[in-house]
Amino acid sequence: MIAQHWAEHPAYPSSVRQAQWHDLPVEDARFAVIVGDGSTTQFPGRDYYSVFFEEMLRVIQPGGSLFMRCFTSPEIRQSEVEIVRQLKDQQIRHFGALKWRIAMMLADRVSMQVRVHDIVSTFDRLFPDRDDLEAAMGWTRAEIDTIETYRDMETIYTFPTLREFSQLCAPHFEIREVRHGSYELAACCPILTLSPIG
Repeated sequence: MIAQHWAEHPAYPSSVRQAQWHDLPVEDARFAVIVGDGSTTQFPGRDYYSVFFEEMLRVIQPGGSLFMRCFTSPEIRQSEVEIVRQLKDQQIRHFGALKWRIAMMLADRVSMQVRVHDIVSTFDRLFPDRDDLEAAMGWTRAEIDTIETYRDMETIYTFPTLREFSQLCAPHFEIREVRHGSYELAACCPILTLSPIG
């Protein structure tokens, strides 16, 4: 991402460093604003959220804001039958939305975890004929085959519900605002404004 997309701002001093969310190489109270897009999805488990929010509290200035788009499981879990039906009814329009629906469905209700390679194995079982899927949905085969990147991955994703996310950010942060986009599956991708507590 840095190699392909980073460019210094033409008018404001700027720099970039690669680091881990839980161990940022900066002094205390360094930032007035912190922004993350889908950052929590690749947290390995529930305990990591506490470590993350502790670190955010350390590096944010008093009165600062943490803005995050988070991928969250719906409060009422979808079933495999529902996902297949929604696809047949053309209620799922984008292949990326199908992948996320499967991932959120598979996330364990306690640990919130799903192993990425389980997403592709479930997809294979639900939709064994990719030619039929291509013809029915109008997706390109190349787009469908992007799911192959998941096959041998040992990565774990986590998908809390919004209510669980609110509980996980306490006692360090509180959610001040919740907004949603207008794209497909935006209801599960809230944009949160969080403020430090205390």
